[in-house]
Amino acid sequence: MSSITPPPIDIRLEKEQEEKKQKGKEKAEACPHTIIKVARDEDLGEQIGKEIYFDLVDHDKVRTFHIQKQMPFTQFKQMR
Repeated sequence: MSSITPPPIDIRLEKEQEEKKQKGKEKAEACPHTIIKVARDEDLGEQIGKEIYFDLVDHDKVRTFHIQKQMPFTQFKQMR
């Protein structure tokens, strides 16, 4: 009967953290685009009214944008 001793906990923990970090990196690189929904003034006017604005809006009825994850907000504002 041979006894197999597991590696020290700190080595296992470090290896698990590296694997988790690599999985996260691979997942982030897998799809460089994301979908966002933006409630614009037009959406608020159509859904709520012209004179009274609330912060509630039906996000199923607002415009959807497909953008790159790394796109700065200022660049996004210029494209709409």
